[in-house]
Amino acid sequence: MSQSRFILAKFSVILAITLAFSSITIPIQGQTESGRVQNSSKKSLLIFPPPQKKGQGNQGRPTHRTSGGGHRRDDCLELIALVPGEGEIELYDGECDPNSKGLSQSFSAHTVEEFPSLWFYIPEFLEFETMEVELAIVDEQRKLLSKQRILLYQDFGVIEVPLTYPLQPNKEYRWIFSLLMNPESRSENPQVEGWLKRVPETKTTCQLKAEGSQWDCITHYVNNSIWHDALTALAKLRREAPQDTTLEAQWSSLLSSVGLEAITEVPINDCCSLDK
Repeated sequence: MSQSRFILAKFSVILAITLAFSSITIPIQGQTESGRVQNSSKKSLLIFPPPQKKGQGNQGRPTHRTSGGGHRRDDCLELIALVPGEGEIELYDGECDPNSKGLSQSFSAHTVEEFPSLWFYIPEFLEFETMEVELAIVDEQRKLLSKQRILLYQDFGVIEVPLTYPLQPNKEYRWIFSLLMNPESRSENPQVEGWLKRVPETKTTCQLKAEGSQWDCITHYVNNSIWHDALTALAKLRREAPQDTTLEAQWSSLLSSVGLEAITEVPINDCCSLDK
């Protein structure tokens, strides 16, 4: 009988210890309080597929995502469009580089949005408190469809310019973006240009926008070569969380994959207002 009581007591102690440990929550790396695992740090880096078409439209003349520098005294203000293009872009540090490789040709890029955003790198213009820029939209028959002017403030960096002209599905448009440094001599104004096509939304795209996470949408856009919407979604996430190192790495990877590594560390700014 005494041996039976000893065995029973020993079993009770073991059971009590087991229950005590089972009530302790052991933290797991990457796990939230709700129990869902955050695996953002394990996501593959964003690599945009090589473009299949250069930005020439039906007009034959190449378009360029870099202005090559606009001259004002000894300054060199290079405007850059954040679109896929040829080669690696370079940044000037205030003076034009005589050994520059020249302009970087832009490639046609896609969107599914009726009113997408375009993104540009604005150089630092220390001599100006404000600067006016102009975005024009032209169709393949060279007809001007829209022209909007935007007032920039002194801060330089990457800016967002939402289109005000509604794009039609399966149509390609040419955009021209200019710094209006000299309204009387437009040839002296730094200018970049490219081609933009609105492609139809797929069922998957619509489902992701309605039900999926922002990251799922970005990944879908990149995998399907929808540049403008991938860039806009990622830029807005970066603007909301500028200290997020994972988003910083993804931003750097996406831009570097299209030859824009030189501006991966440039700040994303809210700097503009619609002028007219």
